[in-house]
Amino acid sequence: MGMIGRKVTAVFLASLLAATLLAGCGGGAKKGGESTTPQTQQPTQQQPQQTETPKAEPVSIEFWGWWSSETRMPTINKIVDKWNSEHPDIQVTYTFVPFGEMNTKYLASVAGGNPPDMVVSPDIFTSIQRGENGQAMELSSLGALDLKDLYYPNFWDAVTTDDGKIYALPWVGETKFLYYNKQLFREAGLDPEKGPVTWDDLWTMAEKLDKWEGSKLVQMGFHPLMGNFGFQGWVWNAGGLLFQNDETPTINADKNVEVLEWIKKWTDRYGYDVFSGFKGSFGTGPQHAFIQGKIGMVVETATFEKEIKTNAPTLEYGVVPVPTPDGKQHQNASYSGGFSVELPVGSKYPQQALEFAKYWTQEAAVIWAQEQNDFPAYTKAVETITTPEFKRAADNMQYTGLIPVPLTATNYLDFVNPAVDEVLMGNMSAKAALDQAQSQIEDVVAENLAGN
Repeated sequence: MGMIGRKVTAVFLASLLAATLLAGCGGGAKKGGESTTPQTQQPTQQQPQQTETPKAEPVSIEFWGWWSSETRMPTINKIVDKWNSEHPDIQVTYTFVPFGEMNTKYLASVAGGNPPDMVVSPDIFTSIQRGENGQAMELSSLGALDLKDLYYPNFWDAVTTDDGKIYALPWVGETKFLYYNKQLFREAGLDPEKGPVTWDDLWTMAEKLDKWEGSKLVQMGFHPLMGNFGFQGWVWNAGGLLFQNDETPTINADKNVEVLEWIKKWTDRYGYDVFSGFKGSFGTGPQHAFIQGKIGMVVETATFEKEIKTNAPTLEYGVVPVPTPDGKQHQNASYSGGFSVELPVGSKYPQQALEFAKYWTQEAAVIWAQEQNDFPAYTKAVETITTPEFKRAADNMQYTGLIPVPLTATNYLDFVNPAVDEVLMGNMSAKAALDQAQSQIEDVVAENLAGN
């Protein structure tokens, strides 16, 4: 799977999931070697001295990830502690690096010759790029090729080139749901046992959930850009694509323009300044707007259910598939990225790091899925995890497309997101903004193709 010609289309997990569900010391000498026979006889050979082989010092490996919250850290600690107790010869230390800084610090550490031994990649689909740039280690020489059949093919393909070079081990993907606050539904006169199904449902339900105090919005019903779905998620949900393949961006396709106009309609409903101020007043974890009871509906990952139970254990909520324009679930109604683990070039202990990487993406992936609800790339995980939250996530994978990053324009969102902002602020039409982004990204693709 090289840079050129890799199709950027949905990779569906339903058939893979279904297939998995259907599918072990010598005598005669005194201490010190003194002979017990008379000196006139032939001397016997001295016994070799018994010496203890000195024990090797344990190897200490460091791995980087971006979790530090009260929700994530107990699972991280459990995984690392279990490994360390079972592998006294390979001791692992976890280092937190903020998600937004991970790629920069990772690459800087490689360039500086002092990288960690393992990194949770900022994106599974750019692992090959880092490998080809001499930043992520090629793993087949360490024995990784033997692991191929342990992971879902779509995840494995994401970290493997067409000529068989392996630059990472796949770890997890995700799926997303719409969460709604049952108490706020009751207060608004809505049925708390019936979540939205269509985009029209979102609009009419949100109208009843919105609360204002004069010109101040104190409770929001819904906004497509609150939560964890984004413009590209709604494009896929509506049946659109931002890239047809690595070489062909389709940013300004008619369907994508319609989606952006729909998001603009939501923003105009509240006013851009009100929307951006409301969004900016909340954070993550206990400061999330949904956990604070300040938004009636939000799209988040399956892992968000753990956040709710940790930070708002008494909150009554419902979980439904992400609504679609016509109310029908399809293979792209939700979407997933994915994460892998890489061994940075310059790791002092690559073989030991690979052993921990195998554990992290297999046995530890089961623990992570049980507690955090991400979907493991490890095929056997689905056979052992029986929690209701994970079953819900596994069932929803049939409606979840795996969205690759186009390798000819890995930074394409650097052009798309500002275009979206220009539209929401009222500075450009959706068509003009996406036309501009299309032109910019075409230039990036052409430049990268010319240099390939």
